[in-house]
Amino acid sequence: MNASWQPLSWAYVAGFFDGEGCVDCGEKTQHHSGGVRRQFRLKFYQNNREVLDEISLFLAGHGIESKVEVHLRADRLAKAHAGSYALIVSDCKNTLKTLMGMDGHL
Repeated sequence: MNASWQPLSWAYVAGFFDGEGCVDCGEKTQHHSGGVRRQFRLKFYQNNREVLDEISLFLAGHGIESKVEVHLRADRLAKAHAGSYALIVSDCKNTLKTLMGMDGHL
């Protein structure tokens, strides 16, 4: 980071999410019962992995688990975004804690 770097805040994370994020809802099959469970996740997208790593560290400091991974969606690759990354917050508890942290800043 550069010399003017400031510690992250919920306001920054919320603004970043507003511009570069989304809420994703998927279905997960439960193997023991065969039922289907909905799973909500928050995703933040960026070509600069370092920014997402910093947000992930900020979230970890608030007890929120997240992961950064390479974003390989075909439509992104077709637009020459091969170096794109996604920060993913999954699991109901982590998603809710993140949304509550951003509440009032969106």
